[in-house]
Amino acid sequence: MTVYNRRMRGRAVLFVISILVLMADPAAAQCSFPVGSSFQFRSTAYDVATDGTDVWAATGYGIALYDAGETPVLRQTLPLPGLTRVVRLAGDRAYAGSGSFVHVLRKQGTALTLVKSADAGAAINDIVWTPGSLFVATSNGIRHFDATDPSNPTPTGAAFATSTPLVTSLAIGGSLLYAADSDNTVEIFSIATPSAPQKVGTLRSLPRSIAVEVIGSRIYVSDGQQTEIFSGSGTAAVSLATAAFGSTSIAPLPLTDTMFFAAGNDRTLRAVDASVAGTAVTLLESDVPASGGNVNRISGIAAAGERVYVAAGDGGITTVDMRAFTPPFPVRAYPFGRRTSIATGGGAVFTAADSGISEIQQGTSGTLTASRLWATGANIVHDASDGFVLTSAGNVLTWWSTGSSTPAPASTASFASRVVAAALNGSTAYVALEDGSFWSANLVQSPATVSRVDLAGVAPSFVVKNSSGLAVAETTQTGVTHVVFFPNADLSRGIRASVPGATTSLALAQALAAVFTFRGITLIDFSSGVATQRVLTGSAVDVVTDLALGDGRVFALSGNVLRIWNVSSGLMEQSVSIPGSGNAIALSSLAPLVDVATDSGVVVVNYRSIASQPLPASMQQANLYYRKLASSPGRALLFDPARGIDIYSTRHGSSVSYAGSIVQSGVVDFAASTDRVFTVDATGNVSSYSTYGALLRSAPLGETADATPLAVHSVAGAPWVSISRGCLTTGCEKVTAVLDPVTLSRVMTLPGAVLDAGVASGRVAALFDGPSEMRVYELPDGLRPALVSSLPVIGGAVSAAAAPNAAYFLGTGLSSYSLGSLTLLGEQLSPRTPSPSDRVRVNGDCGVVTGAASDPALFRIESPALWQFERNVAVPSPARSVAVDAAVVLV
Repeated sequence: MTVYNRRMRGRAVLFVISILVLMADPAAAQCSFPVGSSFQFRSTAYDVATDGTDVWAATGYGIALYDAGETPVLRQTLPLPGLTRVVRLAGDRAYAGSGSFVHVLRKQGTALTLVKSADAGAAINDIVWTPGSLFVATSNGIRHFDATDPSNPTPTGAAFATSTPLVTSLAIGGSLLYAADSDNTVEIFSIATPSAPQKVGTLRSLPRSIAVEVIGSRIYVSDGQQTEIFSGSGTAAVSLATAAFGSTSIAPLPLTDTMFFAAGNDRTLRAVDASVAGTAVTLLESDVPASGGNVNRISGIAAAGERVYVAAGDGGITTVDMRAFTPPFPVRAYPFGRRTSIATGGGAVFTAADSGISEIQQGTSGTLTASRLWATGANIVHDASDGFVLTSAGNVLTWWSTGSSTPAPASTASFASRVVAAALNGSTAYVALEDGSFWSANLVQSPATVSRVDLAGVAPSFVVKNSSGLAVAETTQTGVTHVVFFPNADLSRGIRASVPGATTSLALAQALAAVFTFRGITLIDFSSGVATQRVLTGSAVDVVTDLALGDGRVFALSGNVLRIWNVSSGLMEQSVSIPGSGNAIALSSLAPLVDVATDSGVVVVNYRSIASQPLPASMQQANLYYRKLASSPGRALLFDPARGIDIYSTRHGSSVSYAGSIVQSGVVDFAASTDRVFTVDATGNVSSYSTYGALLRSAPLGETADATPLAVHSVAGAPWVSISRGCLTTGCEKVTAVLDPVTLSRVMTLPGAVLDAGVASGRVAALFDGPSEMRVYELPDGLRPALVSSLPVIGGAVSAAAAPNAAYFLGTGLSSYSLGSLTLLGEQLSPRTPSPSDRVRVNGDCGVVTGAASDPALFRIESPALWQFERNVAVPSPARSVAVDAAVVLV
C-alpha cells in the first residue's frame, strides 16, 4: 500500500493504492501526491528468472528478489508502475516489462534499484535480450531498443511486419528472431543488423500460436494446449510432430537439448524427453498447488543447476529440486492415446485402445515403440504369452496368434453372456462371465471347445493364473469377498478364504493372492494348504483400481498414483506419481518394470530406479485477496471473503499497521461510516461494528425467503442495503432498504438497487439499477431520503460522486449535473470504455478517476464542467476499489 499525503486547505489526503501508500505534500498548491512508502498484500508470480545466485520474480506488483539457496529467502520487493508480467536477466541488470514500460533494474549486493524506464508504446507481453539489443513483444507489434549501454535502452524505430499486431512471444535462434502473433504463423526476421530487421518468411503452425521457444536445433510452438515441434531453423524448419501438451512456458534441462520442463495454460508442470518427437515422453507430471486467488496457472519457468523455479500465479514461486532426478528415470509416459486394459508377454505390451488392440514393443530399458494395431472396436486385453494374446469383445473370446505380420485369430469362443475376466493356462482359457458362470475353453480347437465349471457356489468376477495355480474372486451381495485358490489349476480342489468388503481387483504370485477392500490390501497366503491373511500397513488410503504381485512386492494402482509395498515387511516402499489417470497395470517380463494403461497412453515405471521424482515446494507466503476497501477516519478496511474484514490504521502518515479484524461468515458486502462498519450476509442479516472490530448490533432485514442481498452502501452514515426479491414467486424486483445506523431498523424502502453513491451538502447523487437511473435525493433529517430528481442512465454510467454544487457520473465520459434538478453542466474525459469497477471520487477541489485499463488519474476541479488533468498515479497493479472520506482517499 502506498500513501500519498498532503495538506490542502487544512485537510490531509491519503491514497492507499493496492497497498500503495502515497504522502501528500503540504507545500503543493495542486493535486500532487509524491510517493511516501510502499506495502504489499498479494504477490502474483507471472514470470521468473535466475542467475544461479538469486531468483527474480515478476509479481504483478513489481520485482521480488529471492536468495536461491537451499531454503530461498525473500531479499527485497521493488514496486514498479503497471502490472509486471515479464523479467529477463542480462548480467547484473534485469529488464522488467510492466504495463507498456521496460524498466531497467540493477542488483548491487542484495539491493535492487530502478535505473531507468523506457516506453514501448503498448502493453508488454515478452522480452528477449541479446548483447546490445532488446526486442519487446507488445499488444501492438515488436519494438527494438538499442542496449549498447545496458542501463539506457533507446528505441530505434525498427519496423517488424507481423501478420497481426498482438505479438505474445519472442525467441532468438542464431541471427533469427521468431515471433508468435496469435494466428497460424510464426513470423521470422533476420536480426543480423538488429536496428534494420529483415523479414525472411513465416513458419506455419497451430491455428492460434501464442508461444515460441528455441532450444538447440528445435523450435517449439504452442497454443497453450498443444506443442508443435520443428527441427532446423528459419523457413527451412521441418515439423516433426504435434505433442498433446502446452508449452507456453518452457525451460531446458541440462541433460540434453531435447529434454525440458514445460507448462501450458494450467497448473501442470511436465518434464519432457522429446528426443523422439513423435512420441515425446513425459518424465514427470505434477500440479502446483491451487491458491485462493484467481490466477491459478503456470506462466514462467527458469532452470539453473540443480533447481527449477516455477512462476505459479497466486501460488507464488515453486521450486523443484533436481538433484536426484537423473536417468534412468522412474517414470516414462508415452502418449499413445487412451488405453483401458493391458497385458505383457514376450517383450511386448498389448493394450486395448478405443480403436482396437495395440501391440507395443518394449526394450530392455523399458522404452516403448508402437508396433501395430488391429481388431477395431471395443476390446478387453486379458492375458498374453509368447506368441499369443487373449482378448474379448462382448461375449466373444479371441485367442490371437501374433507370430505373423498381421495377428490372426487362432481360436474363438462365444458365450451367452459378456466376458468380464479371463486368464491363460497354456492353450486353455479360464473365463468368468457377467452372469456369474465360470467356463474353460480349449483353444487348440477353432472354434474353441467350451465347458462350464462348477466352482461350488462361487460366481467369480476376477480370474488370475500363474505357474503355481489359478485364483478366482467373487463379491457377494452381503459385501464379503470370497477368494479361491486352485493349486496347479486343479479345479477339483480349492482353498477358500473370505475377506470383509467388496474387492476391486485380484492379483496372484505363486500361492500368494492380494485383494483390495475397504480395509486395505489383504494378502492371502495359500502355500500351507490353509489360507492365512494379513493387511498391509497404510493400504486403505485410496481406492485401488488394479493390483499386481511380483518380485516380492505388491503394486497398487489408485488414479494417478502407483504405490509399492514390500511383501516381507508389509511396509510401503515408495509412491510414484504417474501422468494421466491409470486404468490397469501389468508386470513387464523385463523386470523391474511396471506397465500402466492410462487415459493418455502407457506409462512405464522403473521401480528400482535410484532416481526419485522431485517434489515441488512453494516459496510463497499466504496471499491476501482483498476485493473491496472502505475508509473511516484513521482506518483502512479491506474485505477478503475468505477471511473477513481486516482493519488497518492510517493515523501515522506513511505508516500503515494492522489494527484488527471483523470475522463473520457469509458476508456479501460491507461499508463504513465515520464511526461504524456495516455488513450484510447471505442470510439477510445486517450487522454493525465499531471501527475497532467490536460487534455493536445485528438484525435481520425482515425480507421474504427468496430475497438475495446484493450490496450495502454507507450514505450519510446510514446503511443502504440493496436486495433482489420475488424472483421465485411474484417476479424479480430490486429495492434498497434504508436503515437506522444505531438500531438497524428499516426507515424506508427505495425502488432499485444502489450501484454507487456520493453525498455532499445534505444531498445524495446515486446510481441505481432496476430501474437504471441517476438520482438526487435530499436528506432533510440526515436519514430519510426524499427524491429531488431522476434521469435514465446516460453514457453507460458506472459510478457516482457528489460535490457541494454538482453531481458527477462516470461512464463513457465524466458528466457533471446540478445537485438538484440534474441539469447537465458539462461533459469531459470522452471517449472511454467503462468497466463496472471504474470509480469517480471527489475530495475538496481534487478529483480521482480509477479504471482497470489505466492508472488512477488526478484532476484539479476548476469548476463542475472543467476538471484539469494533473497526472496519472503510477501504481503497481490495476485499481480494484476506491474509497473517500473527509481526510482520506483509498485506492
